[in-house]
Amino acid sequence: MYVYAEQGIFFGKKIPFATDIHGHTYLLSLENDSYGQVVFLQHEYEDDQEYDLVAISFTDFLNEFVSKEKTFLK
Repeated sequence: MYVYAEQGIFFGKKIPFATDIHGHTYLLSLENDSYGQVVFLQHEYEDDQEYDLVAISFTDFLNEFVSKEKTFLK
């Protein structure tokens, strides 16, 4: 999160935990209205903070990767 703060990017109560190959960020929300959801932020929209819902929970997020064989292990 330090790297983002240096760039003036703050996510409020969302924790960034991964990026894709294009530099887009996956975050875990700790906000009251979206607690536990995994959201996605395209780096083009970091200033606007327009998040897209990826999964309603981190467990669902991981299960989606496994079911579509998008795991990080080969």
